[in-house]
Order: sequence, then C-alpha cells, then structure tokens
Amino acid sequence: MNDLYKKVFIKLRILVFRYSLFSKIGKLLPYQFVNLVNRLLNTRLRVSKFVNIDQISNKSINATSDNVRIYSPSIYGKPEKSRVEEVADKSIYIHRLENFLVYPRSSLLINASNNSVFVEYNYTKSKDLIFKDDYIYEVVNCLIYYLPNKENIIKVKKGISLLGKGSWNYFHMLLEYLPKLYFIEDNKSEYTLLVNHAFRDQDSFMFLSGKLFNGEVLYVNDRDVILVDELIYVTTPLYLTFNKKTAFDLSDMRYNSRIIEWIGALNNILNEELTHKLEELEPFEKVFLSRSNLTRNYNCTGIEKIAENKGFMIVDFSELPFLHQIAIMRNAKFFVGPTGASLSNLVFCKAGTIGLTWMHSAWGEFPAYSTLAELCDVKLFYLQVKSSGSDYHGAYYLDEDYFSNTIDSIEKEYLSVNERV
Repeated sequence: MNDLYKKVFIKLRILVFRYSLFSKIGKLLPYQFVNLVNRLLNTRLRVSKFVNIDQISNKSINATSDNVRIYSPSIYGKPEKSRVEEVADKSIYIHRLENFLVYPRSSLLINASNNSVFVEYNYTKSKDLIFKDDYIYEVVNCLIYYLPNKENIIKVKKGISLLGKGSWNYFHMLLEYLPKLYFIEDNKSEYTLLVNHAFRDQDSFMFLSGKLFNGEVLYVNDRDVILVDELIYVTTPLYLTFNKKTAFDLSDMRYNSRIIEWIGALNNILNEELTHKLEELEPFEKVFLSRSNLTRNYNCTGIEKIAENKGFMIVDFSELPFLHQIAIMRNAKFFVGPTGASLSNLVFCKAGTIGLTWMHSAWGEFPAYSTLAELCDVKLFYLQVKSSGSDYHGAYYLDEDYFSNTIDSIEKEYLSVNERV
C-alpha cells in the first residue's frame, strides 16, 4: 500500500508541475530547483533535461539510399485510400559508452558518472506518446521525470544492450533489436548480451541469437537496472512508435534501408534448417493465423469457421516451434489473420505471397506490416473495420459476409483454380 501512495503522490506532483504557473514560466524555473525540492521532500523522483543519444556517436552504419518509403495499409478494393510517404533514411549509430545504467523497458540511459540522461530519438511528438513505465513517469516541456533505481542494480563489465521499449515483443525483437547484433562487426563473444526476460525460453530468440552471438546472455527482469562498465548500444534500424495515445500515421515509422539486408540475412540463416522441415510438413498453401492470446477482441470463432470452410489451415503460432512457424509461412501462398506479432513472420514468405489482414479504425494508418510487406514483395491487403471507440486495444466486430466475400474475390483474382481449394 505504501508503494501505491508513493506512486499517487508522485503523479500528483507531476500534474501540479505541468499545469502550474511555474510550468508556464518555463525556463525561469530551473529543473535543478525541482530536484532540490524532491530531495527535501524525500522522494526519489528526479527531473532532467535529456539528450538524443545520437549526438554523442562516433560511428554510424552507412545507409544504402537517401530516402525510404512508408506505406499505408492497402484496403482491398479501395486503392485510392492507399498512401506512400517518402522520408529520409534512418541512421544507425553504434555507441560505445562507459559506466552507463540501462533500463529494461525503456530507451532511458543514464551516465552513472555525472547523471546525464540520454534517450533514443522519437520521431513522434512527445505529447502523443505514453512514456510511463517502471522508471519514466512523464516527459513535460522537454524534461524527463524518472525514478533512478538504486536497489536492483546488476553490474556487468562488458555488455551489449537489446533492451528498450517493446523489447519483450516478437515484432520488436525480430526487426528492431536482433538486427543490432547483425550490424556489430567486432568480436562480440567477450560481451554479455542484455535481453528482456520474456525471451528466456523463447526458441525463436534462442535459435536466431545463437546464429549471431556465442557469448553469455543475461535475461533482465522488469525491475532490474544494469550498470555496465563498457556498453555497446546500437540505435534501432527500424523505428516504430510504441505506446501512442492517438491513432497511428505514416510518420510513426522510420527505418534504415539496410533492414532489407537484415531480412535477407534472416532468411539465409534459416534456409539450411528449413530444408528438412519443409519436407516433413504437409504443404498447406492457405493458412489462417489464429491468436489464442488475442487482446484486440473480435468475433474470431465465426471468422475462423468461415476460413476453415474455405480450406484454410488454422494455426496458432504461439503453440508451435519457431522453425515450424517459418516453414508454414514459406509454404503459404495465401495467409489470413488479424494484425499482431505473428504477422511479423511475413518476412519469411516467398515473393508474391498473398495476405489478408485487418485492424479496426482506431489504429489509424498503422504502417508496420504494410511497409514490411512491400519490402518483402508480399501483396498484403486489409479489410476496413470500424472501431467502437478510440482505444486501439478495444473490442470490434468484423462483418462475416464482408470477410467471406473478400476472400472469394482475392482468390478469384490472384489464385489459380487449383490453389483455391
């Protein structure tokens, strides 16, 4: 209960500061004064200016082009609703840092020598983001409110960080964090790999990381903080806004053009292992991606029944070994399923594969999978679904006739007669 009181007290203090006269005066109130008040009141809350970590880099990864394209979801039958936005190629920086604190569920980095705070740059406006996690409480007027943890500190001599926002999620690990290992060309074996504890027993991570790294792995719990004497921190090659308050748009994604190189390397890593697995599996060409742990609730029972009646194999990737998942996607000519982390596996599909997915309108123009599909030459269509509110994790209803008719139309347009059954 004491912890609850402390959290409520800290939140109230943040709100008071945000809407107070001092906040309006802005720079006339030094953040150092706020820290002094916090110390006098014996709270752990600290306030600091923060620096984009890219400003201290001494090495960057060369991009293969000046600009990249972000693609909006392509609604089947409504090509006029599709948009493409050309943006600057995202830089990748390799930072070598000394005596730094690393936080497992945020991009927060603190120089333990002078308490200066660094974060990886966000392309999305701070006012539209939810920064709150176990340590970051708020970002207000270019100041970061955070709780330095001095209780659960684990010391590591040499470390490579795969920690940060979303580092417990399959999509983010596959396309944001694991590529960091790929882009570090130096000998990595003498370093400890810092990984979110969610991947401790995940065969996908264990298999792929084992192909890229042969050193010690430290699985970090949410409340731990790692103090690293010598830290290698690589900025993400693919940026996707995490925890946004409002609907997504195309500006919420950026990537370095060499992410295509990483996707190619991924497939090359798997090719030899997949040869035998593909021979073992019955080659289903039509697959429905089910989700037993669905958080975006919809009428999945009726939708899955329709798909099954049309000859789709119903699979739940959360119940299958990693190589089995990849073999299924490599065999598929037509996959169907809601947006979610399992859709990340479209990067393993053959060029020309057809996909059908959906998300309700509260998600806006969420560009992650539509852009990935374009990069991998997968033809991914979306269904248009209205949401019942602004919460993109809320429940929705997918019209079953609309779903059924769209599958029929796609099969008629893109699949041969033999492939439809």
